[in-house]
Amino acid sequence: MPTQPEIQNVLSNYIKSTKILLVLDSEDRPLDQFIEFRNKVFMLVEKDNFLAAVSNGLKPDQDIQDIEVIEAILLEMKSFSNAVEVAQQTAKDEAEKKGWFSNY
Repeated sequence: MPTQPEIQNVLSNYIKSTKILLVLDSEDRPLDQFIEFRNKVFMLVEKDNFLAAVSNGLKPDQDIQDIEVIEAILLEMKSFSNAVEVAQQTAKDEAEKKGWFSNY
């Protein structure tokens, strides 16, 4: 069963990964209307008391089925964070390859 610090770490990484994806897009100007809302939500979810409350809510009553559900939720969050990291590295590698190739 995951501990509270483990849950908070997964949540924190998930929030950071989501933040990476929710950047301004010059080609999607209507979403600019939600910038203030986005910033407010990130400010709230990055606070320690929010992370603690969510991780406390994910503590099962030792019911195996609850534990399996919570572990699946945490695995999905970890997978999302890992996918964002891989996408960033892949994009960086591609940019470096193009930069190297254009030198010749």
